[in-house]
Amino acid sequence: MSRTDHPPNLVWDWSVAALGAVYALPAAVVALSDTQKGVALAVGVLPGAIAGLLPRRRGRLAIVVLGAAIGVPMFLGGLLAGVPVLAVVSIAALGVGAAALAARFRLGTIAMTLCLPMFGVGLSYPDVGKAAGTAGLMVLGSGFACLVSMLWPERPPPTRRNPSPPAAKPTIGYGVRLGAAGATAAAIGFILDLEHVGWACAAALIVMRPSADMQRLRSAGRIVAVAAGGLAGAGLVRLHPPAAVYSVRSSR
Repeated sequence: MSRTDHPPNLVWDWSVAALGAVYALPAAVVALSDTQKGVALAVGVLPGAIAGLLPRRRGRLAIVVLGAAIGVPMFLGGLLAGVPVLAVVSIAALGVGAAALAARFRLGTIAMTLCLPMFGVGLSYPDVGKAAGTAGLMVLGSGFACLVSMLWPERPPPTRRNPSPPAAKPTIGYGVRLGAAGATAAAIGFILDLEHVGWACAAALIVMRPSADMQRLRSAGRIVAVAAGGLAGAGLVRLHPPAAVYSVRSSR
């Protein structure tokens, strides 16, 4: 097979680009008046953006499920944020449980890679009312993304010429390390009285992977990406820009 026979690695699709723009519209509008609520809506549409436009409308209902997998664990984390010892112990135990589920069920992978980090994020929302409101906006954002995706026509599923090798299944030992990493990050955040305990915890849980090679690859790249993004975000906040600037960023 010649080089010209290989499908391109990057293909621009105007229809999918338009879908992404519509996804971001409510978050961008809300951010004009309330930045935090706009960000919550933007996070809510992320499952739809990450999953892409699934071929069948029935499959697109999964966007709402993924949205709930973001919002509900975050709210539960907020419930425990006021009791640091219980929150740290819960992170450690949930790490082991999520890894055990992921080793047996496909939905367990969602619990390990998505629900568990969002539970950690919830530690930054000790105000239960605020946590519930933020979680509700996330679920609302995913529901909006699901409804919008239904307006796009169905299409044949893509043909996979070179299927990816199966990912390494997590072990209980990995679950212990996963829970320990999240619990340690949360404990340090509580001890130092950080403003956002949950984000440090979530960062540790998001980076963790069962494969040593993948862990090394993600760790190096993630450190650089988080440092660059954090510096850029801090610089933007220091400038005290108008809400319209945050709105534009949400739409991107």
